Amino acid sequence: SAATMDVLLAGTALLLEDSSGAAVTISFASAGTYATSTGSSGTWTLDGEQLCTVRDADSVASCGVLASGKALGDSWSSTDASGIQVTASVVPR
Repeated sequence: SAATMDVLLAGTALLLEDSSGAAVTISFASAGTYATSTGSSGTWTLDGEQLCTVRDADSVASCGVLASGKALGDSWSSTDASGIQVTASVVPR
């Protein structure tokens, strides 16, 4: 949601962690770009609760629901772009 994206643009990041412990942190910029802890980067758009990203390296696009009303320290279950169940958390940058 727009409220959660406002939190992510204000000095926090999104941590996605799967059941094996594999994790990636995504930092979003207000200019519509993002960068990950694994070295990927690209662009993002938000349409209602649909957060869509396009990777710079290969133009792969993916979309998913960005949970509403989340703040620093909140965690929730989600599904990543590959369809894998993950725990999403708002963490400090």
